[in-house]
Parts: sequence; structure tokens; C-alpha cells
Amino acid sequence: MPAAIVEAVTFHHTPQKSGLKKCSALTAVHVANALATNSETVPLNQAYLADLGLAGRLEEWQDTAAELAAIA
Repeated sequence: MPAAIVEAVTFHHTPQKSGLKKCSALTAVHVANALATNSETVPLNQAYLADLGLAGRLEEWQDTAAELAAIA
């Protein structure tokens, strides 16, 4: 299995522990998991997103997730 997939599965709740400093499959899985569950049990790691320079995209992703949930 590709390392990127293993990293995404392993660290999707704790992406900061991965050591990755770029947007990756891990980032996508972490954000998608947090937005899909929309609960405090799976918090979105905003510090991780900020470190990657992606914190400004969060509102856009939340809007997109809400739109997709409405048509599902």
C-alpha cells in the first residue's frame, strides 16, 4: 500500500504527529473526517491547517460540505 495512504489512515485524527509539512492525502482525510462527523469527538486540528497555510480555506470547505450534505 502506498505510504501516503498508510499515513492518512494512521494519522487522520492526529495529523500533527505525522511530521508532514505539506498538503497531502492526510490533510484531505483529516479535514473530510472532521467535517463529515461534525462532532467534538473528531476535532479539526486548526493549528495543523495554519501550519500548512490552509486555515483560510476552512470556511470554503465547510460551505462545500454543507452543500453536498444537503443534496445527499
